Amino acid sequence: IPGMKQNGVLGELMAQDVPPELLSRLLQEADGKIGDDRERVRRALLQLIPTGGDLEQPTVHGTRLALIGPPGTGKTSAIVKLTVHLRRKQERKIGWISLDNRRVTGAEELTVYAGILRVPCEVAEGAEGLTRAIEGLSSCDVVLIDTPGISPRDTTGLSELAGVLQEIEQSNVRRTLVLDAATNWRDQTLWTQRYHRVGYDSLLFSMIDECGCFGPMINTALTCGRPLSYLATGASVTQGIEVARPES
Repeated sequence: IPGMKQNGVLGELMAQDVPPELLSRLLQEADGKIGDDRERVRRALLQLIPTGGDLEQPTVHGTRLALIGPPGTGKTSAIVKLTVHLRRKQERKIGWISLDNRRVTGAEELTVYAGILRVPCEVAEGAEGLTRAIEGLSSCDVVLIDTPGISPRDTTGLSELAGVLQEIEQSNVRRTLVLDAATNWRDQTLWTQRYHRVGYDSLLFSMIDECGCFGPMINTALTCGRPLSYLATGASVTQGIEVARPES
């Protein structure tokens, strides 16, 4: 873009590992906007970053949300954070289901926090177990489902999880893909592509407090075709989650 200095905001974007093709798209979008270089790019990002899929507004009784994603991305912590966050905003009865039977500590971690926060929690295995667990939490306004962490390269595991969630499609379970913000953009791109096998409606970025390079998040937000729902921004398990906004 004429007049945009490479050692200014353009250089900052490159230093943040924004991929070249995305950088070109941003600069094209910024062309013609009012303001200095930084403001033009900021306006372009505000216009391009999609958000939505959060649970902030009261919905029909029995909203179910499954958190899916690779191992170690913070799905269990996000469930705890999200529960505390939603309780602060309004009185809604929230229940949990753990499908994480691959990891010995998976269900245990969730049930420990369930006892501390006094949240009803079911441990389930397979489609039948998940269906029974959902029925057991029918009095809850929101049910959050913790799923096993599955490597994007584990096609069998992805297919199995997809099968379990498809079996209960009549239960209207929404899905959000949890991604570690500190992951490089190439791996994030791979994850978003491979998890289409399971299907997801939105994205949640975790561990933003550990991230020093934000270009990969921008790349994923603008290219994966799904809106951002939440950003997990703090290390405390009961704090540090916010609704995703382009400004953030």
